[in-house]
Amino acid sequence: MSAPGKSASYTVDLLKRNDVWIGDTGATCHSTPYDYGMTNCIASKPEDSITMGNGVAVTTSKLGEVNGCLCDKLGRKLRPIKLKEVSHTPGAAYNLLSISKMINDGSDLKSERMNDDSCIMLSRGTDKMIFDLMIKTPKGAIYCMILKRTPVIEVGAATMNLLKKLTPPENPKVVLTIDAAHAMFGHYDEPTTRQCAYARGYGISRGSLKPCGYCDMAKARQREVSKISAGVPATKPNERVGLDITSVKVPNNIMATVTEPHWRIIVDEKTGME
Repeated sequence: MSAPGKSASYTVDLLKRNDVWIGDTGATCHSTPYDYGMTNCIASKPEDSITMGNGVAVTTSKLGEVNGCLCDKLGRKLRPIKLKEVSHTPGAAYNLLSISKMINDGSDLKSERMNDDSCIMLSRGTDKMIFDLMIKTPKGAIYCMILKRTPVIEVGAATMNLLKKLTPPENPKVVLTIDAAHAMFGHYDEPTTRQCAYARGYGISRGSLKPCGYCDMAKARQREVSKISAGVPATKPNERVGLDITSVKVPNNIMATVTEPHWRIIVDEKTGME
C-alpha cells in the first residue's frame, strides 16, 4: 500500500480492518463481524439474520452500538460518532454501513471531490459522514469510511463504556473507601476509580481521595544523570556500548500500524553506530 495522496492506491485487504466500513446501498442494516467496542448489546432473534449479496444467510449473534471517532483516510480525527442498531455477524467478512438506512433516517447522500479525489458523503444538518477511502476494483470502486472504535475497559466480569458515566449502585455488594478502590483498580484518578468501582458493582463510602505515596513516587522527578563522564573513552569498536530506548511513530500522512513501536537501541561509543 502506498502513502495516501493523489496517486495513493488501496487494496481490498484494508476491508478486513475493524475500523474500515463499506458504504453499502444494498444493506438494510449496519453490520460488523467484530464485537470490539460494542456496547448496550441485546440478544438477537432468529429474524435478525442477514441475507448477504450471494444469497447466504448470516446469523446475527447480538445487536448493539458502536462508539468511536470518524476519521478521514489519512487517519485525522473529524468528530465523535455513534452507530446504533448494529448487527454483530461473526460469519461476515466486512463492516457494512447501510446507506439506505441512513437515508431513511433523514440523511442526504451526495458525491464530492476532495483534494482531486472523489468521495461520497452522508449529511444531516451539520453532521457529515465522509466516505473518502476509495478502493478500486477491476470494474469500479468501493467507498469506505474510517471509524476508530472507542475501547471498552474490562473490570473483572463487568464492562465499562468510556463514554457512558455510571452512577453508584443502589445495593452495592461491597462498599470500599475511595483510597482502597484507588489501590485496587490501578491507581487511577478519583473519577476513573469511582467509575471502575461502580462498573464492578461496588459502592464508595463518603470521602475524597487522599494523597497516594506510590503515585507521588511515580510522578517525582528523578535525579538527573550527569552526561559528563570521567571514564576513558573507548578506543576501538565494540569496546563499550550504551543502551537507549525509542518509539516509532507513523507519520500522519501514512495509513499504517506499527506492531512493535518501542525499540531498544544499542549504540557503539567509538563509532556512534546504532
